Amino acid sequence: MGITGFAKFIEENFPNAIQNTTIRNLQISGRIAVDGFNECYVQMHVSKTSVVKRMVADEVFDFFRNTSFRDELTTRVRKIWLTRIVDFIVTDLKRNVVWVFDGDNVPKLKDETRAERRERTEKIKEEMNRFVEKYEKDDFPNQAEYRKVLEEYLTSRPPTFEDYQILTTILISIGIPVVKAWGEGEKTCARLCIPELTNDPELICSAVWSADVDSILFGAPVLIQRKRSFGPGGKENTESGQLRLFLTKEITIPLPNLIKVCVASGCDYLPKGIPGMGLKKAFKNYGPETSTTEFPQEHQAILNIFSHDPEIEKDTKLTNETFTEKILTDPLVKWFTTMYG
Repeated sequence: MGITGFAKFIEENFPNAIQNTTIRNLQISGRIAVDGFNECYVQMHVSKTSVVKRMVADEVFDFFRNTSFRDELTTRVRKIWLTRIVDFIVTDLKRNVVWVFDGDNVPKLKDETRAERRERTEKIKEEMNRFVEKYEKDDFPNQAEYRKVLEEYLTSRPPTFEDYQILTTILISIGIPVVKAWGEGEKTCARLCIPELTNDPELICSAVWSADVDSILFGAPVLIQRKRSFGPGGKENTESGQLRLFLTKEITIPLPNLIKVCVASGCDYLPKGIPGMGLKKAFKNYGPETSTTEFPQEHQAILNIFSHDPEIEKDTKLTNETFTEKILTDPLVKWFTTMYG
């Protein structure tokens, strides 16, 4: 969930709620629920960006003139992506995770946010097609210009359904529990941290790993994020191993009030928030435990999304039986399960 300025807001108002550490020194007594789609997007973005940066000029131009090279590049990125994810789980988090994927029942209130993302992706695709046509007539192609379009196009493409099938099969084969959520993965991640709402003892977690803050509002006791840092030229870097932990118990306002504050300032279910309401004003209106400010009735349904209904929200623990023999015998799957199994 994109809540602009959330970390700064927490630091200013609840400084004890944020701890900084490193992946090497991370101490969590229990499993970590990983927001799978979120982590897949992050790792795919980093994998594609790293590939583009290593491409020489001929490879950049080959992408625009040669379809077979695009397929080759896709395979190269997929291998890097899978390696990053499996190494992250096995090496960094010591296999102590439950991997959670989104389910089919995403709230309709999120349609606007999803539509905006699709529109942005389509625009980038159109730009890519325009440059494919442009290259055929371009006598003096500017490498930097084409590289920028290539990077934007590649990094805007999410993992495919086949990518997710292969990743899921690998995770299960090396002993990682994989759950398909009833609805949004971040909500299930939080619910797995609430023992009374989790039937399978193997799936009970103590923290959530996600780049988004949704899980805090769904009741996660601890949220773990890579801490963004900036290198030379002001370029963002999330590869330093620095982590930021949000400790929900130190955010000393009732959770329902925190939800109101975040929704009012703008979230995935209400992207523009309540008109004229930023985090500071929302906190003043809805944050105090004694607050009597009425939350707009027309947005009440959004608040209800953050409550858990165990009778409806039933998740599926996936097994190898879910997948076809073809996927189990895929060379990539066999290589990873041999290496990490």
